[in-house]
Amino acid sequence: MDKTIFLTGGTSLFGSAFLNFIPKNSKVIVVEHKLKNQFKHPQIQTVKLNILNKKTLSQLISRYKPYVIVHAAAISNVDYCQSHKKEAWQVNVLGTNNILEASIDKNIHFIYLSSNAVFDGEKDIYEEKDLPNPVNFYGKTKYKSESLIQKYSNYWTIIRPITMYGWEPEGSRKNPVTWVLKNLGAKKSLKIVDDVYLNPLFNFDLGQVTWKIITNESLGIYHVAGSEILNRYQWALKTAVTFNLDPNLISPVSSSFFTGKIATRPQKTIYSIEKIKKELQFRPSSVTDGLERMKLMIHPSFNP
Repeated sequence: MDKTIFLTGGTSLFGSAFLNFIPKNSKVIVVEHKLKNQFKHPQIQTVKLNILNKKTLSQLISRYKPYVIVHAAAISNVDYCQSHKKEAWQVNVLGTNNILEASIDKNIHFIYLSSNAVFDGEKDIYEEKDLPNPVNFYGKTKYKSESLIQKYSNYWTIIRPITMYGWEPEGSRKNPVTWVLKNLGAKKSLKIVDDVYLNPLFNFDLGQVTWKIITNESLGIYHVAGSEILNRYQWALKTAVTFNLDPNLISPVSSSFFTGKIATRPQKTIYSIEKIKKELQFRPSSVTDGLERMKLMIHPSFNP
């Protein structure tokens, strides 16, 4: 018998990676607000749904009877959330609450994709036990959703991915690597901060980790990040060199250069990855390896 997974946010950077690793005994119902992508795969079915529609949401969960819900849909643009707080709260928090309400008392494993934006960046390294303290509105919506899940779900897992990179699906917004590739490919000069540190995550790693969590029925909080720590300027330079683009177009600046122009970001959200290494037996890619893997699966849209 097929095991049905209910996935929101299937056309995201995470979603494309997650769907790449579907086991033979699983079927994924991809829930999308707009049916912009139809997956041509025998184990994937796409359903149109606005997660703010509580009645239809409840009907779909009752119809498909998933044993796991992976909730990844969100407005994740930090600056957009800061200037559109009502909309961000509706989608990120009320949408999450609606899915929770529709799945309560059904013994469904609820997996929520949160963010490193729940932290303030004041610690050197963040472990799963550390208390969130978001510094922007997007982070506040993710932390509120985490609290709802822990309060109302009996079987929950919160995955906090750090900033991700990889080839995004058509129509999705750029991530730090593909944004650099697009601009350097157009010979544009870039100013990149050199005082924001993290261990960037290759999206395929997150896809694999999520399936391990499903297979193992692992509960609790998991931080997922890459194995290499660097600042955003160093990350951009590695990207340029890997793809044979001009690193001299990239200039380092401090975060203060962007003060007042963008929403506040935490300066350092480096994750400890000991828990996923120990409990899930997973060793994430370094940035160097992740970029090389991207290069091997070169994207049709990349044309420097």
